Amino acid sequence: MDNAHRERIAELRAQGLTPKEIGKALKLHAAEVAEVVREFAGQHPVVEKPPAFLECYVSRSWRQAVTLADPGRAPPEWREEAKEEGLPLVELVVIAGDSPSRVDRHVFLIDTGALGVKDCYSRKDLVLAGARNFVAMLAERNEEEFERISPETARELVFGAVEYAR
Repeated sequence: MDNAHRERIAELRAQGLTPKEIGKALKLHAAEVAEVVREFAGQHPVVEKPPAFLECYVSRSWRQAVTLADPGRAPPEWREEAKEEGLPLVELVVIAGDSPSRVDRHVFLIDTGALGVKDCYSRKDLVLAGARNFVAMLAERNEEEFERISPETARELVFGAVEYAR
């Protein structure tokens, strides 16, 4: 494949076309185009940009089992009484996306006693209002308020729970 084809593939890929679409436009096999695209991807490392929109909510019961002295600098302190007292599970919801009209919802179920992150799942491509309604539904279902926390605190809770379980 000549350099002119490679340059044209790079241009079309930058416009968001798939290898199949590029192959059709240039009258090349999609497999050949895909190989060139993979080659380009290896030369240009993927830089993940942080989401433009980010909100985090957690059930208030987390404060009964965890102390965060300095989020982002000091690890969370998990109270040993949490195991003995059978403190409740903590639900953490992270809403992230490029805009309020297109967000993803990530839910973590944290066992403050010993298991760390007991469960997690994500739902893609929601609107912000729908994701916030989900948080309100969780609060109503669990008869517990949710509070908004910083992304750093949310990160500390999830990774701290995993470490504590180890």
